[in-house]
Amino acid sequence: MIAVYLSVNYVCLRVLGVDGLAATPTPASIMRLVMGERGATIIAAGIAVSIVIALSGTYDQILNYVVSVDFIFFGLTGLALVIFRRRGLPAAGFRTPLHPVTTLLFVAACWLVVIGTFVKSPANSAIGLAILLTGLPAWWFWSAGGRKS
Repeated sequence: MIAVYLSVNYVCLRVLGVDGLAATPTPASIMRLVMGERGATIIAAGIAVSIVIALSGTYDQILNYVVSVDFIFFGLTGLALVIFRRRGLPAAGFRTPLHPVTTLLFVAACWLVVIGTFVKSPANSAIGLAILLTGLPAWWFWSAGGRKS
């Protein structure tokens, strides 16, 4: 999610510039410039789904949608760090204290949060997972599988 958010911000700044972005009341309309009418339709659908989600439940429900999915990826990120360090890839100027013990504790804590969220609120957690899975067609489209060579 963070990568998508940062990518959108980068594109907005790159296409509109700081002054153009500050002047536009609808920065999401940049998708029309980048991808044409298809881009405008995609961003409009995403915004509509976000409005529906925001209005469909309580803060606790929406938080469970997010937590159950986010912490899966936080844990996977920590696990990737362990794997990369085991492969001998260099640390980019920062060494994690007591690595890999602290990193593995972080991974375990993340997945305990996921388990706890699914136990406490299975329906909301399942909805969050379903929302994540709706992104698979977009991933496939922009990956090598969706491109026609």
